[in-house]
Amino acid sequence: MEALVAEKRRELVENVALLDDQLEKAFSMKKPISATELEEAVRRATITRRFIPLFMGSALKYKVTIELP
Repeated sequence: MEALVAEKRRELVENVALLDDQLEKAFSMKKPISATELEEAVRRATITRRFIPLFMGSALKYKVTIELP
């Protein structure tokens, strides 16, 4: 499971780096990307309408899903 999470995070960083110059610079230099840097890059890309984040969930038998921290 950890490998899948790491792969999906890498995909997210790679895709957002294509849209954000600051993150692209760090990504191309193989610098580790912190969660804060990624969050700021997603925010910048979202504000410029170049990226639309989607968060999905499901409820089983009408039980409410909890919000992720």
